[in-house]
Amino acid sequence: EDTADELPSITSVELDAKTWPSPSGWLINNWLLSSACFIIAGHPKSKKSVIAAAMCLSVVSGEDFLRHWPVTRRGPAIFINGEDGEQLTQPRLRKLAATLGIS
Repeated sequence: EDTADELPSITSVELDAKTWPSPSGWLINNWLLSSACFIIAGHPKSKKSVIAAAMCLSVVSGEDFLRHWPVTRRGPAIFINGEDGEQLTQPRLRKLAATLGIS
């Protein structure tokens, strides 16, 4: 008897037929739901922390994420950087904010 759990799967037709939350359910439209857990995964040094920091800056400021995706609800954000200390993180966040035009 096979008792192994299988990962859920979905076909492209099933995915296309799905309905998605209204814009009010998103923090960042089509990127980050207000009620969901969000994980950024990728190879080392593939700029995952930059994307996470940009998301935080957008949610806090209300500015479009990467100047493209609207923030539908502004609010507090926590950026946890497990690799670098505050001395490196603070200037990087300031530089990223300036680059994205976020004050």
